[in-house]
Amino acid sequence: MRRVLFYFFLVFAALGVLAALPAFAQQNGFQNPSQSQPSTTPDYAIRNIRSTTSGDLTETTIEFEVVNEGAAAPTPTTTELVIVSRNQSIASESLRALQSTEIVTVTFRIPTTALAAVGNVVSLRAIVNADTIGDVSSGNNIALISVVVPAPMATAAAATAAAGGNPVPPRVSAATPAAGSTPVSADDSKDDTNDTTASGPGFTIPLVNVTIDPSNSQHIALLAGIVAIAAILLWLFITILRLMFQKRPEFTVWQPPYANMPMLNPDSIAGRRQQWQAYAQSNAILVPPEEGIYHVRKLVVGVNGQNFSGWQVKAVRVSQYDMYGRVARSTIVAPNGVAKRFDKAVRKGRNQPPEKVAKMARPVAKALLGPFKKRLNTRNAMLPLALDVRLQGTHGEVRILFELFQCQMGVWQLVDEWEPEMTVMGKALNENFTFTVYGQRPGEPFTEFRARIEDDLTTVITAMVMSAPVQRQPQPQPQPQMQPPQVQQPQAQRPPQSQPMDMDSWDAKTNLGFNFDFENGSLDNGNTQQVGAQYAPQSKPISPPTSENPRVE
Repeated sequence: MRRVLFYFFLVFAALGVLAALPAFAQQNGFQNPSQSQPSTTPDYAIRNIRSTTSGDLTETTIEFEVVNEGAAAPTPTTTELVIVSRNQSIASESLRALQSTEIVTVTFRIPTTALAAVGNVVSLRAIVNADTIGDVSSGNNIALISVVVPAPMATAAAATAAAGGNPVPPRVSAATPAAGSTPVSADDSKDDTNDTTASGPGFTIPLVNVTIDPSNSQHIALLAGIVAIAAILLWLFITILRLMFQKRPEFTVWQPPYANMPMLNPDSIAGRRQQWQAYAQSNAILVPPEEGIYHVRKLVVGVNGQNFSGWQVKAVRVSQYDMYGRVARSTIVAPNGVAKRFDKAVRKGRNQPPEKVAKMARPVAKALLGPFKKRLNTRNAMLPLALDVRLQGTHGEVRILFELFQCQMGVWQLVDEWEPEMTVMGKALNENFTFTVYGQRPGEPFTEFRARIEDDLTTVITAMVMSAPVQRQPQPQPQPQMQPPQVQQPQAQRPPQSQPMDMDSWDAKTNLGFNFDFENGSLDNGNTQQVGAQYAPQSKPISPPTSENPRVE
């Protein structure tokens, strides 16, 4: 809003200057002759000089008006027609003394052969010999005109010159009053400015009503000033229209399409990949290599695998940040024109060498930091800078890739790559790259810091454009190995496992086929037999437990 009011103030100021030009012109002698103050001396001027050729092409007529813009002339004077290339007078005529604002038409009739002897195009100068009448320095008592000689007359003149003949002297008629015998006032007369052959002493600007004489250097300076003011007014008018109808650039808050996916098992490969996605900030690897550390990046490619194919830079933002987040008062959202220049540099630079990419990125960095540097001061210069780049592509035509690297032996080695699972609500896919630049370092002068951030931002943009996906070498397919035929070996039969026996229901007669009488020592298997006493259980007294023979229950 302040910018619009400022432009309106400039418009009104320029209009005021333009309105004051007529008064300034009148005070400095640039006034219209018809509105000038009465002069005490006569001032003759030539207007509306023109030429015509007779029907038989034998005679050329030069006519012009002589007007007295000053006081009444006391004495007569002369008019003269001169060939410019030879500085030779070919006609002259006396002119009576003119009254103030009186106009007289002067006519010179010249044989065409006389002009043809000079050339095909003859430049003539009409002069009112006002050495004693009027101001010669004003230049309005001289007029120039170019006369084109007809081709037949030019051929005849060439033949006459070859034969040694001389052209016929010109015939000059006396000066006659214009439009009747009575003098015509200059205020009521209208010059014929539509004649293409006329070259009068000046022209009038209709808006400011100021007459400009091209032969006067001061008039030329005034004309240049009027043209400059008109150009400024036109520029202000166009700028105000653009501010009124141009859409303000926005950088709204949003989430990438893979950020709202449900949480996966962190112990699985998919879950670990999902956790790494939150740490990817851009497609460039700008961190210094340190042995054993990991770094993840995200890339935007097309379905053909080319970097930035199908993607477009939609918005760019530069801001400072601290431990609490972005500093709102330092945020600058780049205009749409700067975003288009950024997108053009990305599209054209992805297949160019780094030197050309840096050359294209330098103007973009300068345009981004132009309004940002105005908000820098010694109090906030130490805060780091964040460059946010908003990219947009069409679903089905673009892809998002993640690559995980590990520093091994001082070199970044690709560990894993994957495409995230996404929830797409529309046709557009949005992605955001964030780059950071150091603020003012301790001991760094403020002027050097302002110059350094432009170089750092150029380096960051170049790294963004040049960062491409890692091209993996195709792995050879393993050849299938011949395996010997497998022969099924017969498996040995396992003995049946013994089941626990219920001693209460166990019967020797039933299970063993015989019955043993432990009391009598006899075996009853249907035939009564005597069994020796040695098979009978012998009782033994139970002794108390000792240290050598502990009792176990």
